[in-house]
Amino acid sequence: MIILANKGRKKFNGERLTDVWDFKRVSSDKLLHQNQKPIELIKRCIVKHSDVGDTVFDGFMGSGTTALAALETDRHFIGTEIDEYYFGIAEERIKNHNAQLSLFDEV
Repeated sequence: MIILANKGRKKFNGERLTDVWDFKRVSSDKLLHQNQKPIELIKRCIVKHSDVGDTVFDGFMGSGTTALAALETDRHFIGTEIDEYYFGIAEERIKNHNAQLSLFDEV
């Protein structure tokens, strides 16, 4: 489920998308959550419906794919997850992602 909200009138980012999107599934050896979506799918949604610097909210963040997609597209992220196990996985993925970014900053 994706909900878009903004104050005032929001301009659509780019051309209209087709009704059918084709993305490869997350391979079973990389699957961290039973409903994990490909990060490129989430990034497409974020880029088309928000601007750099906007905040993305995921109320059911699972393994944190939406968080990573938001960070990779220069958005802020707020997320919640009721399951402590998956919250821990998401937290670790976000931490690793941020560590990789800081490595590139030092070079």
